Amino acid sequence: MRKSLFFFIGCILLCGISGCHHKIDPSDMAAITAKGYYDQLLKGNVNDFVGGTYHAYPIPKALHEQLVANAKMFVGIQDSLHQGIKKIDIVDSKIDTVSHTDNAFLKFFYGDGSDETILVPMVEHHGKWMMR
Repeated sequence: MRKSLFFFIGCILLCGISGCHHKIDPSDMAAITAKGYYDQLLKGNVNDFVGGTYHAYPIPKALHEQLVANAKMFVGIQDSLHQGIKKIDIVDSKIDTVSHTDNAFLKFFYGDGSDETILVPMVEHHGKWMMR
């Protein structure tokens, strides 16, 4: 649920404000956020996943519904091909501070024992990391 993602991010930010000695690198935040969007997708919170996608302008309802259907189809395909995605880890993150973009690399661990590293392009928009 979106609340749990915001709670997680809020806890991280609160730790930074309260004087923790570890400052979170913006690249790490982009990767954590990318993982959070995919975690929400696996929990069935498809609207939260789609809401994490950057669009320069508000999108029509029909396009939003198509993106939701595509995300559900992606999960269904992973279930049929690999017995689902069981775990997601952050592998790496490469930030471009000039363009406010990041390439987050996540590793999917599948139910059939295989794994795959994927690239999640991210963009920072008004201080929030979103998938491109």
